Amino acid sequence: MQLPKNLKYLQTPASKYATNDVLWVPKAYRYVKRLKPDDIETLAQLYRTIQKRKHARRIGNWLKKADPDTRTPEGAVWRLGLLFEHLAELGIEPFSARTFDIFESDPELVDFSKLPPGLEFLIPAAVQFGHVFGEDAVRNALDEIERDIEKRKLLRQVAKTLRVEKMDRKLQKWLDDCESAENPAADRIRCVVQLLNWARLNWQNEYPEDRDPDVLKKQWATLHWSKLSNMIDQTLTVFTPDECFDLVVDVLNRIPPRDLGTAMYMLHDFRSPRTLDWIEANASAVKSTINIDSMGILAATAPLTWERAKSWLQASGRLRRVAVCALTQFYDPETEALQEMQPKLRDAPGVPAMTRALNAAKKKERNGEVRNRIRNLIAHLPEIRD
Repeated sequence: MQLPKNLKYLQTPASKYATNDVLWVPKAYRYVKRLKPDDIETLAQLYRTIQKRKHARRIGNWLKKADPDTRTPEGAVWRLGLLFEHLAELGIEPFSARTFDIFESDPELVDFSKLPPGLEFLIPAAVQFGHVFGEDAVRNALDEIERDIEKRKLLRQVAKTLRVEKMDRKLQKWLDDCESAENPAADRIRCVVQLLNWARLNWQNEYPEDRDPDVLKKQWATLHWSKLSNMIDQTLTVFTPDECFDLVVDVLNRIPPRDLGTAMYMLHDFRSPRTLDWIEANASAVKSTINIDSMGILAATAPLTWERAKSWLQASGRLRRVAVCALTQFYDPETEALQEMQPKLRDAPGVPAMTRALNAAKKKERNGEVRNRIRNLIAHLPEIRD
């Protein structure tokens, strides 16, 4: 998707400044603080230009179906918008004035007229929360809901109505039926369901078949992974953790590679050494660096032992990058979940032994970015050991 001619002026600064570092808040803030005054001024001039030309809404409309991959023009501009937001959060002018938002697009009129009878009560929540998608957006929305009594009442009423009126099955069937075709109304309501799950609001009833092993196995064999990710707790009431782990792995083995970076987090709550075995078996098949780094973040929660990390450092290519990313999480966690968890490296030896292993890996590594990350790791080894 090429930039329109009147937005070509975004291309160079977006390509230069919109790096992967802006994706994760802790790393993004450090990235901003490393920017030189000249860089900040360049970005400020760009911000003023967008404002002066009144291009924010035009950019937002173009970004509606943006791919966050930086290798695409829209991906770079999408990340540029994130960078503007980080600069604003840190109180840097003119970004802190928030005179525009390049993610804002023309309002999209969503037709809810084809909702199944009885589900119309979902419409106010879909209008209110239907734009909330992704972990960071959900966390921010939940913080806002906690402060806003009207929004809190709306979300709780939706959960209560779904459960008490036994509309939960009807809703799920309709969402399943809408899966194969584009349906903006269903997309908005999926965002509401996602919020209900994250808020841990009880909106589903327990039915006898929910605890039927054969029914559950069939669901795990046929349903889309995004639905199954919310069924792990339920499945663990029927199957052992190892049996449930096997069901999740079977799902991961059949999904498209583009979904793997998000779907693999279904293994997060198991905190099992078997997660490390799965990463070891599948790292070589992953092409996206973002998915490889996601494996590293997942490995840090497994929990990771030094013996395993060292063997990955001695390996080649992707598995070494996974190890470097995983070890980085012990002093520089990239997600809020990791920050709360504060994972520790198991069986870590002394700093000299770890330094020798990392230096050996750095000598073998050809990728400049990974070599730099290894240098940073060595500098922070005392923090990893604590």
